[in-house]
This record gives sequence, C-alpha cells and structure tokens, in this order.
Amino acid sequence: MDENELYEVPDFIAEDALSYAYMYVNSDTEYEYGGQDFLRAIKIDCSGLVVNCYVYAVEGTEFIVPFSDAAVTHFYTNWTVSTADPRPGDILFMGDDYSQPSHMGLFVKEDNGNIYFIDSTFKPENNIDGVTERFYPKNDRRFLSFGKLLLHKRR
Repeated sequence: MDENELYEVPDFIAEDALSYAYMYVNSDTEYEYGGQDFLRAIKIDCSGLVVNCYVYAVEGTEFIVPFSDAAVTHFYTNWTVSTADPRPGDILFMGDDYSQPSHMGLFVKEDNGNIYFIDSTFKPENNIDGVTERFYPKNDRRFLSFGKLLLHKRR
C-alpha cells in the first residue's frame, strides 16, 4: 500500500466529524484566527474546527488525516475532491472571491431552500463569535463549492 495514496472520506467518518462539530457548538467555543484548540478549549478558527473534527472522527479507524493543520486554500486545492451532492460532514467552501475560498465549514443539510452548516467565525455585527450552526439560502453567492476530505490509510 502506498502511504501517500489518498482516499475519499467514508460516510461514517464524515458523520462522526459532524457530531464533533456539534460538540464545539455546544461548548461556547470562541473564534480565534489560527486557533486550533481541542474540545474543552476556548478558541478555534474555521480550518482548525474542520481539522480537529476529522482527527477525532478517524480515531480508531484504518484512516488518518494526512496533515495537522491546513489553510482553507490548501483544503480546497489539495485535500478535497469536489462534490455536487454533499452529505452531512462534508466540507463547505465559502468566500467573496469566486476563484478562491476564504472560509469553510461542515455541511449539515439542505432543507427548504437553505443550506445548514457548522463553522467558526467572528461576526460581531451578527452576534457570532465562535462555533455555531446556521444557514443561508441555497443560492447565496458566498457558497462556492462542497468537497469530500481525502485521507490516508494507516500502514
């Protein structure tokens, strides 16, 4: 087995990652740029949230997350494959520049024309500071794409 070969994340790991994101939501986690604290900690940013949720989700499986930190652009270009049919726990890429995402979160569901997701952000004008579940209309221009995380298998 080639240790550098990448595999699309299985359904059960994506679902587990989403369950860990809910733990962050329920822990009153604050946003901090560059933050990547583990659960029971206080501060995390959007990519730190995704990394940690997947690190927790692969524990005890045959898979490993092939990085300990990654910027949104690296997730988008190197660590995901695009999907038009996201499942709970897949990655949602957002931003104002259509050529490159600047924000990410975990897809929860699409319901009644809205896309629900969990992310970590700081938007004091909207009383958002940290990890929250929220939604925007499906046609919101900030939604750029969805991706399935790529993982390595343990040797």
